[in-house]
Amino acid sequence: MYEKYGTTKVELDGKEVVLVHESDVLGWLG
Repeated sequence: MYEKYGTTKVELDGKEVVLVHESDVLGWLG
C-alpha cells in the first residue's frame, strides 16, 4: 500500500485498481 489513508493503488492481473479507504483493501484480502 502506497498510502495508509486515502486512495490505495493495487495492481491486479496487470490492471491498476484504485481503492478508496484502507479498510476496503483489508476487506478484499480478508
